[in-house]
Amino acid sequence: MNALGVSAANADGTYNPTGEITIQARLAALLMAILSVVFYFTSRFVLPLSWSAGLALSTALGTQIWSTASRALWSETWGIFLLGFVVLMLVANELGKWSLKPGILATLLAWTYFVRPTFSVAIVAITIYLILFYRPCLFAYAATGAAWLAAFVAYSWFHYRQLLPNYYLVYHHFGTTTFWTALSGNLISPSRGLLVFVPILFFVFYLVFRYWSALELTRLAVLSIVIVVTHLIVVSAHSPWYGGHCYGPRYSTGVVPWFFLLGTSAVTAWRKQGFSRRTLGHRLEILLGATLLLISVTIQTLGATEHATWLWNSRPVNVDEQPDRVWDWKHPQFLAKWVH
Repeated sequence: MNALGVSAANADGTYNPTGEITIQARLAALLMAILSVVFYFTSRFVLPLSWSAGLALSTALGTQIWSTASRALWSETWGIFLLGFVVLMLVANELGKWSLKPGILATLLAWTYFVRPTFSVAIVAITIYLILFYRPCLFAYAATGAAWLAAFVAYSWFHYRQLLPNYYLVYHHFGTTTFWTALSGNLISPSRGLLVFVPILFFVFYLVFRYWSALELTRLAVLSIVIVVTHLIVVSAHSPWYGGHCYGPRYSTGVVPWFFLLGTSAVTAWRKQGFSRRTLGHRLEILLGATLLLISVTIQTLGATEHATWLWNSRPVNVDEQPDRVWDWKHPQFLAKWVH
């Protein structure tokens, strides 16, 4: 970026916040563009070109990738970028396309933990998955993970004289929020609800359960569901649960790659069993899916392009000072341009 004339420092060595913001925004967009390509190649293992391109594009534009992770360099941006490669490896291995590389897998997962500790949910779940189905990989996987952890602990002790930096001691933030309020808020509140901002998920889960018997990646589908549910429980136990100044359900950005994996598996099964029937029920499924996707893309586009949606966090009152604003259906964040 410096070579391209963008720097976080002025000529006199003083801090240039505009330059840093520019660097982070461009890097975030680049990482999410690469992630979309990774999604495309992951889908190509089981879907034709047009369907893979459509699924990758739908995931990029219809989820928090577009409205959040590509707009600024959140920790979730790096996390889901790394998870995209993890999902690619797991799918390729499950289908017998590539053999699993436990050292690379452990490295990618360790790095997700370094950028954001909540990604440890995926680490635990994948470790159990390997214990159940791929035990020969465990030694190399565990040894690599342990090496990265030891390096991280050494780094923390050198700089902070403690085993882990304070940011990674997430239990300090647990237990100060009413869990069920937080969980429902993370799912259905008008300004932070995952199902409100990404309604295409209704269709994804409908296809998963409707065509469960035809899923080609059943074990990975179960893994994805476990990670998604556990992640939502963890972030709902965190305080504050609403993500501070952000757009929509930022705290669930980290599970978008698992939603993509579920969508890929579900669409593959749908094409095999339901897509070719041309019945009324099938046409209704297409209409439902297209409608929910259009709504998702529209809501995410508003967050990505309308500055008023970000100003919502501080106007008319700071959301950190009045968190109950996230429940106000009269002034939802995604309609901030029109509803004040």
